[in-house]
Amino acid sequence: LIFCLVLVVTNINKLYTLGLRKTKLKETLITASVIFALSLLINVQQIITNKITIYDFVFNMLFALIAIGFVEEFIFRGYMWPRLVVLFGRHKGTLICGALFGLMHVISICKYDNDNFDLLPIFNTIWEGIAGQYVFMFLYCYARNIYFPSILHAAPHFFAIERRVKKSL
Repeated sequence: LIFCLVLVVTNINKLYTLGLRKTKLKETLITASVIFALSLLINVQQIITNKITIYDFVFNMLFALIAIGFVEEFIFRGYMWPRLVVLFGRHKGTLICGALFGLMHVISICKYDNDNFDLLPIFNTIWEGIAGQYVFMFLYCYARNIYFPSILHAAPHFFAIERRVKKSL
């Protein structure tokens, strides 16, 4: 998030080069509203039965949207991808950016399974990053803003809200 703020401050006169544009903002807001409503419908039973609070629901959605969706999309699609395309061409720049996107997610493999080191999950995560790069690059090019792919990037996290463990007194 700090890196994103530094980029915004240093590029304040040309924010459009970072994907911070108003193009297709109406479609983006409609998509966000539909996804929010669907995730609320799916989680309404847990909210009604107090398995999760509405606070947990909203907090987790905002966290996923900002920390996962926006930050990753801003760095990899808004900042890095256009510059790599200029340096290496459209296809090579996309592959490099996707590999870096996948490498960033390798950290989660090491975090959850540090006892068994295996190259296959790392290899798969890098290829998933490349595939994800093409998907989110398409969404970024379609909407011509960073908000649309950010919402769709965070959307899976909206449907699996983490539940707080209630301590019995």
